[in-house]
Amino acid sequence: MAIEQTIDSQLQLVFVIGFDNDGGEILARKNYNNIKPDVETTPLNEVALALASLRDAELKEAFRNDQSLLLNNQ
Repeated sequence: MAIEQTIDSQLQLVFVIGFDNDGGEILARKNYNNIKPDVETTPLNEVALALASLRDAELKEAFRNDQSLLLNNQ
């Protein structure tokens, strides 16, 4: 049986920085690495909103990207 162990997390904020000639959104991403894997969702979301408030661009989405190690438990 395999065991999954989260070893790293990343917070990614996606901002709308403008619009192209067809009216499509132009997006910019900002990544924050080395987020502790055991941080809960609510405090991480509060950090995302606080960081986004420092930018002039509109926050479109915030992602939490987890990296996991799969271990074979024998």
